[in-house]
Amino acid sequence: MTDRLGVKLSANKAKRSVVVARALPYLLVLIAFALRIYRIDYQSIWRDEGVSLHLAASSIPAILAERAGNVHPPLYFILLHFWTRLAGFSEMSARFFSLSFGVLLIPSLYHAVRRVFETKTALATAAIATFSPLYIVYCQEIRAYSMLPLCYLFIIYLLYQLARDTNWAWKHWIELLAVEVVCLYIHYSSLLAVAYANLFIAVLWLRHRGINQRHWLFSQGLVALTCVPWAWMVVRHWMTEGPPLSYLGDSSPAMGINLFEVANLLWHFWIGGYDLRSHHLFVALSSLLAAALVMALPFVIRADRRRSQTLLTLGHWVAPLTMAFAIWWWKPMVSPRYVIMFTVPFFIFLGRAMAVSIKAGGAARLTGAFLTVALGATYLLGLEIVYFDPGYAKDDVRGMVKYLESLSSANEIIVVHKLDYSVEYYYTGDASIAMIDPSQPQDLAWLEEALSGKERAFLAWSFGTPLIRDPLSFLLEMKGRLVERRTFRGYNLAIYELEQTGSSLVIQPISADFGDLRLTGAFYQKEVAANEAICLALRWQLDRATEKTYKATILLWDEEGHHLSGSDVLLLDKRSLPTSNWLPGEETINYYVVPIPIGTPPLHYRITVGVYDADTVKRLSFLDTAGNPVGEDFSLGAVKLDRARDFDHDPYGTRRAFSLKTLDEPEVRPWKTGPPSVQMRLLA
Repeated sequence: MTDRLGVKLSANKAKRSVVVARALPYLLVLIAFALRIYRIDYQSIWRDEGVSLHLAASSIPAILAERAGNVHPPLYFILLHFWTRLAGFSEMSARFFSLSFGVLLIPSLYHAVRRVFETKTALATAAIATFSPLYIVYCQEIRAYSMLPLCYLFIIYLLYQLARDTNWAWKHWIELLAVEVVCLYIHYSSLLAVAYANLFIAVLWLRHRGINQRHWLFSQGLVALTCVPWAWMVVRHWMTEGPPLSYLGDSSPAMGINLFEVANLLWHFWIGGYDLRSHHLFVALSSLLAAALVMALPFVIRADRRRSQTLLTLGHWVAPLTMAFAIWWWKPMVSPRYVIMFTVPFFIFLGRAMAVSIKAGGAARLTGAFLTVALGATYLLGLEIVYFDPGYAKDDVRGMVKYLESLSSANEIIVVHKLDYSVEYYYTGDASIAMIDPSQPQDLAWLEEALSGKERAFLAWSFGTPLIRDPLSFLLEMKGRLVERRTFRGYNLAIYELEQTGSSLVIQPISADFGDLRLTGAFYQKEVAANEAICLALRWQLDRATEKTYKATILLWDEEGHHLSGSDVLLLDKRSLPTSNWLPGEETINYYVVPIPIGTPPLHYRITVGVYDADTVKRLSFLDTAGNPVGEDFSLGAVKLDRARDFDHDPYGTRRAFSLKTLDEPEVRPWKTGPPSVQMRLLA
C-alpha cells in the first residue's frame, strides 16, 4: 500500500512538473507583454519617432522617395503605414506595433533554442529576453529596432539546421532568401547578418562539400536581384540630391576607435538598454555580471554535452560583431542600436551558461547561481532606470509644446529642425511651424521671409541636433532680440521678440592672413542696444591643407583694453567639417552672436577676431603683406552701444559672468546717521 502511494505521489509530482514546464513559456510571454506595455505612452514621442509617424502618414511613393535619400530602408515605414491606418496614430497604438514584434520574439526564441539545445536552456534564454531592459526600451519606440532580433533569430536558426544537415531542400533556401530580403529592407545593418550567413555557408561548403552550391548561389543571386530596384533608387537619389541628411552633420573623427571603449559601451547598452557607463551602481553590478560570466565559462565548456552548438552560438555572436567593429574602425560612427540584432546569440549563450553550470553541480553550480543572481540584480536596476529614471527618459516634447501653446498666438512662428516632426505631432496652437535645415541656404531665405510681420519667434531645438555654424540664432537676433531662454528635457527653447527694422547682411571684403587660414569677408552690427547682442558673419578660406582643428574667438573690448564679452566657436565648413577636413581654396561663412553684459555703459567699443589651435590652445598671429606677424587679435572695427531698453531680462546669463547682484530693495540709511547709500552684495 505504501509503495502504491509513493508511486502515485511520484506520478502526480511528475505530472505537476510537466504542467509547470509547459506553462512557463506561456507565462513568460504574458510577462513580456505586461513589461512592454507598462507605461508605453508615458513618455513623449521624440524626434526619431516623429519621423516614423510622419512617414506612416505619407503615401507609399512618398515613403520610397524620402527613404531613398535617407540612412534607413523603407519596409518598416511601409508596414507602419498600414498599421496606423488600422490602429491610429496615438503613442499607444503606434508603439504597439513595435511591441508586437518584441513579444513575438519570446515564443520564437523558446522554440528555436529548445530545438537546438533543450528545454532548460530555452526557458533561461526566453526569461533573459523577457526581462531585458534593452528589448523593453525598443519595444516602446516607434522604430524598426524591435524587429531586428527576431529577423536575426530566423537567420541563425536556419544556420543551426544547416550545420546539422547540409543537404537542404529548396524550401530551406527559399526561407533563407525571404528572411535575408526582409532584413535588408528593414535596416542596412542587416548587411552584416547576410554577409555572415554566406560566410558561414561558405565555410561549411569548404569543410563538407555537402551543400548544393547551385541552390546556394541561385538563392543569394535572387536576394541581390530583389534589392537591385531599391539600390537603383538610392544611387539615383544620391547622384542628383547628394548624400542623406543627418542630425549631426557629416563630421567624422580621426581614423580609429578605442576598441575597449566600444566594447564597454555595447556591454552596458545590451544589458541596460542605454549607455549607462556613467551610472556607478549599474556599472558595479554589470561588472559583477561580466566577472560571473567569465568564471562560468570554463565550467560550461567542460560540462556542456552540446559543446559544438554552444561554440556555434558564440560564432553567431562574435563574427558579425567583429565585422561591425571593423567598419567602425574604418568609419568611426558607433551606434549600438544598429547591432541590436546580435544580442540574440549573446542571450542564447548566456542562457546556456546558466543552464549548464547550475545543472553540473559543485563549483559549477555556485558560479551558475552567482551568474543568475548577478544578472537578476543588474536587470532589476536596469528596469528601474528604464521606467523611472528621468535622466534617461525621452525628450519632453509634450511639456515644451504645452508651454508653447500657453504663449503662442497666430502672429507668431515656431522654428524647429526640418526632420523634427515631434513638435508638429503635439502642437495644436495657432502659431505657424517652420521646419528648417540651417545648413540649407534656401531654407534660411524662406525663414527670413516667413518672419516678416511676425511678433515673436520660438526656436525649439533638440540637444541632439546641434546648430552647426549657428545661422538660426544669428538670423533671429538680427531680426529682433532674445528675451527668454528655457530648458526642457532634451530641448532648448529660445524666445525672440521680432522687429521689422533689422540690419541687412552685407559681407564686406576683408583680408586677414592667419597663416593656414585667411579671413576674406566680414559683417557685424555696428550699432546695437547695450542689453542685446552683436551679430557677426565671417567668411573664412583655407589657404593650405592642415591637420589642425582651429577655433575662432570673437572679443569685445572697451577703450581701456578690458575684455567684456566674446564668442569661442569651432570653425566649420559647409559640410559641417572642422578645418582639418577643409578643402584648400574653399570659402565658408560662420555666424556668431556675442552677448553684451547687462549694465554695460552705452559707449563706443572695439571688436576683434582671433584664431587658435583647439588642441594646443596656441593662438595664431595674423600677418602683414610681407608675411610678418603683427598681433593675435585682428580688429574688425568699432561698435556703438545705445542705451539699454530692458534691465529685467538677461537671457544670455551675463549677470552670472560678473557675479554682481543688486538687492531687490535698496537699503537706505536714515538721514540722521548719514547720507543714503545703496548696499551691494558680491556673490561668492
